[in-house]
Amino acid sequence: MTINRLRNGSAAVVSVVLLMLGPQLLLPASAKAQVTPVPAASPTPVSTATETPEPPASKCIDHDQEKCIQVRIGVMAPRIVRDTFGKRIAQNFIAIQVTVGNHDREFQYLINDVSLFLKRGIFKPEPFFEDPHREGFYFSSAELSLLRGVAEKGQGQDTRNKTLRFFRGIGTIAAGMIGVASFGPSYSESVAVFNGPIISAFSEAFPDYTINQINRLNDSAYTANTLIPAKHSKVLVAFIPQEIFLNKQQMKIFWDDPTALYPNADGSCTAKFLPCVDFRQVDAVIDGDFITEISDMPPLVNSVQFSDSELQKFENEKPVVKGFVLGRFLTETLVDLENVPEGLSLTKDGEPTGDRINFIIKSTKPISPETKLNFVVLSNRGTSRISKELRYMPDAPTLTNIDPATGKQNTSVMVTLTGTNFIPGPGRTRVLISGTGVTVSEPVNVLGTSLKVTFTITETAVTGTRQVSVVNDNSQSTSKTFTITAKTTNP
Repeated sequence: MTINRLRNGSAAVVSVVLLMLGPQLLLPASAKAQVTPVPAASPTPVSTATETPEPPASKCIDHDQEKCIQVRIGVMAPRIVRDTFGKRIAQNFIAIQVTVGNHDREFQYLINDVSLFLKRGIFKPEPFFEDPHREGFYFSSAELSLLRGVAEKGQGQDTRNKTLRFFRGIGTIAAGMIGVASFGPSYSESVAVFNGPIISAFSEAFPDYTINQINRLNDSAYTANTLIPAKHSKVLVAFIPQEIFLNKQQMKIFWDDPTALYPNADGSCTAKFLPCVDFRQVDAVIDGDFITEISDMPPLVNSVQFSDSELQKFENEKPVVKGFVLGRFLTETLVDLENVPEGLSLTKDGEPTGDRINFIIKSTKPISPETKLNFVVLSNRGTSRISKELRYMPDAPTLTNIDPATGKQNTSVMVTLTGTNFIPGPGRTRVLISGTGVTVSEPVNVLGTSLKVTFTITETAVTGTRQVSVVNDNSQSTSKTFTITAKTTNP
């Protein structure tokens, strides 16, 4: 274990080696505890994951964890946690940034566990322990797989996303009222008129930041078996639930001003709600092993990613979309899809690296928003699965041609419409026609640039021109003319 203490501007590192014998443990180490002093003037600046950390005070030799592994910690302000990982994470967890530096020049460092040691002195007055000699307790950080559930629920409860769903609901209700009041086939048209401009403008003015917040959580939250290359450092974030240590009143205070919970300089506590709590005195505890290489580790998948521009390609007539899987131990793996939508296929794009698999998805027709893709990553070491819901706002549809462009009274006509951005799926793309006396079927054979509908023209439909347009999730196309002619009469 490597234990780090930072408090009141002074720093000291206590490194205790607990190396477990096993096939991955290649180096002998002493279990004797040693203290490596660090200058008290100021803590060492936190290194990024790609920088080489500064050498510790004692030179790293003989692959000794006591001298080669250095740990630094810092408490993250709740509002910074909110902006970085999302509001729901910030309101439920205390985030401790832990920077682990591997100064060894030859060997990687595999982190088996990140724990926080909460000493009784963090609380004023100190809590009662039945064992008077007990100094505190260890608390392991919440693991990424558990945090993702909290973050994904927060994504659904995000104010921006809730407002967007509210607008869509209001548009549907308002359109229904208009359709009933007018006793005409105006429902779909009313939805498009209400939702199209409002949703487009709102989405443009207020981007969805929750996707990037979940991506940052995937990159930063502690996951088991995190690997740090030689001469590199890794920034992790350990999360501990607030409810275990703070009551409801303290949680509100911590959100507004964490310093309001600190004890006074003399150690006394005058906070409104006892006890005082100072998480700056938390100790980070790292348990890990030096290794030369990792073998026989099953693949671990953290997320599936598409850039915004690639996501938009799913609405093309025959999409070809690039994406990638992020995780660990991904070398010599295969990636595929389970429960594959009709016409869709996936192939690898190049050889996987340890933390990334690039892939290409092809489809014979557009893939609608909110389609769920089920990914599986396989190797002879194991299998890992993850699902990805496609979230994108399709571009506005265009309508370039109607064939045939005429129909007689008291007949049904199958019409082919061509254009762009026709999205398959129930209710995703609709066809509208002006006036009364004509009903429109649900589109069939929706292929991105074409679709088919049936116009059922009544015997009493007024002859002349009608305006036909196409509506998708975003907005309505410009219209083209369809002409109704008089029915044929027998002599």
